[in-house]
Amino acid sequence: MENFRRTQYREDDDLTEGTDWTDGRTRRHFISKVLVIIGFQMAFTAGCTVGVLFWPLAINMFQRERYLMHVGGGGMLVGSTVIFCCRRLSRKVPINYFLLIVYTIFTTLMVCSVTVCYETNLCKWFIWA
Repeated sequence: MENFRRTQYREDDDLTEGTDWTDGRTRRHFISKVLVIIGFQMAFTAGCTVGVLFWPLAINMFQRERYLMHVGGGGMLVGSTVIFCCRRLSRKVPINYFLLIVYTIFTTLMVCSVTVCYETNLCKWFIWA
């Protein structure tokens, strides 16, 4: 693990001051927190996508308004750039949650827009059954 450490370390780069990363409990808590956040993001995206698939009004809206796919993709690109490039901004507690929420909304918008472009047999089976 020694090979993966930064060689040039500045004191102002430490955004986790006071955190003992050698403690196993701290690492497990951090990993479980990240997994819960990702789980909520995926559940929100999947729920909205399923809702759009089974709601004909939403299907018609997304098929009419094709620009929503580009808005979602552009928002994802801007959101991920801000999260990855502005480290200080993306590690501040209220701001990082806001950035993740905005990123998740744009991702959901793009996934829903792409989803209505394809016709699946599964949806027809459920709707007409």
